[in-house]
Amino acid sequence: MGYARFQQYCASGPLGMDPILLTEEEAMEAIYRYRSVNAKIVASWKRCDGLVRELYHNDDGSPTLYKAIEVHKGTIILPNDMGLIFAQMNNAGRDDSFVYGTHGSNMYGAKLQENIIQALARVVISDQLLEIEDAGIVTVGCTHDEILAVAPESEAESVYNEMIRIMSTTPKWAEGLPLEADGGFSRSYCK
Repeated sequence: MGYARFQQYCASGPLGMDPILLTEEEAMEAIYRYRSVNAKIVASWKRCDGLVRELYHNDDGSPTLYKAIEVHKGTIILPNDMGLIFAQMNNAGRDDSFVYGTHGSNMYGAKLQENIIQALARVVISDQLLEIEDAGIVTVGCTHDEILAVAPESEAESVYNEMIRIMSTTPKWAEGLPLEADGGFSRSYCK
């Protein structure tokens, strides 16, 4: 987010905290410091700015490949062949500003990156869920980063260890992605 939005966010009392009142200069300083310390993140936003343009302009039928995704006009294809669809993408006559959907939501590199990361995280957890079930483990629930299973008490530790092994294994399509899992087992659900 830019400094003005950051200033508003802090003033709103984010995540249940008390409001943090920043001057415009303090908000600017925080944003610029973050961006200077995290240059690789900023560079990835710029790369995704280019992918936003591809979502709008890619008419030739050949996708733009970027790591584990394919960018087509209006759609990003994920490693599991599902798509992120950005319907009714347009630029309102300006090549550097894009909107999509029926409500004209703004689309820019950092927002696209967030969408891609959340979608890829969903692919990872759903593939892990399927592999856990293929191992004969009975699953009973799944959230964005958690898989729940049931097992006889005598098998709890071995089921837990197998789930940790599966959930700590990097998918073939995401070479180099560090994954680690943690959890536990109990007679009743607990966080």
